[in-house]
Amino acid sequence: FPSHDKFADRVRIFQDKGRPMKQESLTVLIDFIKFCNSILKMEDMPDIYLHTIKKKDMTTGMYNRGEHMIHVLVGKRLLVDVLRTIAHELTHARQEETGLLDIHLANVDPMDEMGDIDTVYENEAYTLAGNIVKIFCRKYKRIPKDELYQLNKNKKIM
Repeated sequence: FPSHDKFADRVRIFQDKGRPMKQESLTVLIDFIKFCNSILKMEDMPDIYLHTIKKKDMTTGMYNRGEHMIHVLVGKRLLVDVLRTIAHELTHARQEETGLLDIHLANVDPMDEMGDIDTVYENEAYTLAGNIVKIFCRKYKRIPKDELYQLNKNKKIM
């Protein structure tokens, strides 16, 4: 999708066999990335790759430090879940910019069974991402209505 916006240009979309996101959802996504930046004050926005099909060993999101890019699974997920994942991974990118990620990672025990699940930097990313999404959804009035409902139960989630 063409755009002259510097943030929109940082969203890269992998075309694979899955159903692509609707243009309306992509517009929300770009606005959300701008909103995240207004809070996180990113010095350098990482590339963001959207995947419609889960690849081997892929979680719902990942920040790749060495390449300064974010990978996000969008297929078979609600838009608000995708937004939360993007905010979470952007938080990690910002943590790296400020040097906090290195400090936090230095304190992770590689032999710990839980890995980095319950660490300061993960908990910060979970908390901040949830708050960013909550504020964005309250302020932003153009989120597609069908994106706020669970697909199977038709139950409103926000």
